[in-house]
Amino acid sequence: MGEGADEKAIQVMDEWHIDMRSHRAQQLTQELMQTFDLVLCMSKDQESWIKQNYSSQRGKVYRLVTG
Repeated sequence: MGEGADEKAIQVMDEWHIDMRSHRAQQLTQELMQTFDLVLCMSKDQESWIKQNYSSQRGKVYRLVTG
């Protein structure tokens, strides 16, 4: 927890004028799940875990890259 964004992710988001340099990882909680309207995952494993553990809010969980 507390790690910064990957350098490649920072570069990609820079192209969209989104600065992720101050981003830090944090543990997902029920409170966070209720706070946000959209939860984006990077992997199928992340998506599956979140949907399994927060099944009542699975409709707001999406994976950025499929395949």
